[in-house]
Amino acid sequence: MVEVEAIEPHRILKLQAQAIPRPIDLLLPHLNESELIASLRQRLNEAVSAYTFCGAVLLAKNGKTIFAQAYGLADREHHIPNSLNTRFRIGSMNKMFTAVAVLQLVSAGKLKLDDPLIKYLPDYPNRELASKVTINQLLSHTGGTGDFFGPQFSGRRLEFRTHEDYIRLLGGRPVRFDPGSRFEYSNYGFIILGAVIEKVSGQGYYNYVRDHLYSPAGMTSTGSEPEDQGVPDLSVGYTKQGNDNWQRNTFLLPYRGTSAGGGYSTVGDLLRFANALRGNTLLDGITRSG
Repeated sequence: MVEVEAIEPHRILKLQAQAIPRPIDLLLPHLNESELIASLRQRLNEAVSAYTFCGAVLLAKNGKTIFAQAYGLADREHHIPNSLNTRFRIGSMNKMFTAVAVLQLVSAGKLKLDDPLIKYLPDYPNRELASKVTINQLLSHTGGTGDFFGPQFSGRRLEFRTHEDYIRLLGGRPVRFDPGSRFEYSNYGFIILGAVIEKVSGQGYYNYVRDHLYSPAGMTSTGSEPEDQGVPDLSVGYTKQGNDNWQRNTFLLPYRGTSAGGGYSTVGDLLRFANALRGNTLLDGITRSG
């Protein structure tokens, strides 16, 4: 679906894609385990040869690793290869941890999904938003809270050091649409959830996820330390930015990862997280089904 302005130059306002069932004539063949691994290995080797992939891959079945391999360099300048212990920045995958943390607090009776934000953050700058948007709407990207990426963030990215900084600098913005009326992916909505977790748990966000998610799951290589702190085995990100020379992407990174994303992990730790979630280590069965 493409939504454009009614008048020239008809700028694109919204672009949304929706998955549909695969047509019968395009069905993928079913592969057994050995065929699947062989096909995956071939595709990865092709991608590495074409310089379109560099990283680590882990494939698991029933919680057990059946394929794991690292490719390329974690640091081009120093010729350090990637390994299965290399920590990669995981982008928005931090949202999984934030969502689980919220549901843990729901299970503990400290949060209710249908409560408005103002109940937990009574001093939130935009009281209209805080009075209307619910915790559930923030989780489901239907809160109308917008994003934080853009000129306002890029020009001051190193000033955004805590979740409170994001709210102080961006929390006065108007609601983009009536909460609950539609879906719009919102990094900022998960920043708000990070602040809620801190408020109701009495812990900083990073300490909370460390103590209640990473430690119980056995995730020893996952975190969100600031970019100016040395983290062992952390890969270096690179970008071409319109030219032919790879350069470090440091100038694009926030001060540190947040409840919305930007932390780091390993393929092994992500498997441990999945296994802990499926095994009810992080959430009990009632919370998972509810």
